[in-house]
Amino acid sequence: MKIIVLLGIIDVIQLQHDATNIGIVKMDVTCPSDNKNPCVNRKSGQFVCYSSNMVGDEHEDCFGAIDELYRWFLSSRKFESLSLRGNKSSLCTLVEIFLTAPRDQVLTELNLAEKCIGDEEVQFIVDALRNNTTIININLAKKNIGVDGTKYMSDLLQNDKTLLTLNLQSTKIGDESTKYLANGLRKNTTLQTLDLRENNIGPLGAQYLADALRENTALVKLILRDNTISDAGLEHLAIALHRIHSQ
Repeated sequence: MKIIVLLGIIDVIQLQHDATNIGIVKMDVTCPSDNKNPCVNRKSGQFVCYSSNMVGDEHEDCFGAIDELYRWFLSSRKFESLSLRGNKSSLCTLVEIFLTAPRDQVLTELNLAEKCIGDEEVQFIVDALRNNTTIININLAKKNIGVDGTKYMSDLLQNDKTLLTLNLQSTKIGDESTKYLANGLRKNTTLQTLDLRENNIGPLGAQYLADALRENTALVKLILRDNTISDAGLEHLAIALHRIHSQ
């Protein structure tokens, strides 16, 4: 199956989730059929990706294509119609974010709860939101986000000036990942709610968060229930809160 990208004004984005395998291809551009990497004809502005691998939840080989499509789009290219029929939900979700989030002046919430998104997808999402001025709520609940994913989220927290709520419930975040989130919180000046419930945060992770709270003056609600922070972790947080309120 082939997916056709037509140039023009963004008008129609079709995101249909079937289970077929293909990348993105412009019909009148030739590219070796065994080429797994995307190629772009810069003169004609045509995007090509051939892939014999499943795109989507098993995703690896065509993520370069998605990244190339995104960067190509940002370089003033616009689409009239984009059909992702035959691809799985994670690919469709990412492309939808790339094409809408950076330029959508109405969108205020990005809800990706329970979608198949991991570290690499988080990186793409953070890149797409780098100049965010409208999205105030992001829901990434029930993901498998590793250390690399939280590094990207830390970068978002350090630089974003709009985000108010970040939901990372049940994302398998542990102490090491919490360290990076805490580093992001230190420099964040807008986030008001951080939901970290149902993760694997222990006393050390709680200490990282407590240290960050001493420098962060914006956060109002930190949700940590159903973690394993124990009495030691609670003590770190209590001391930090006491110092904050006594200032």
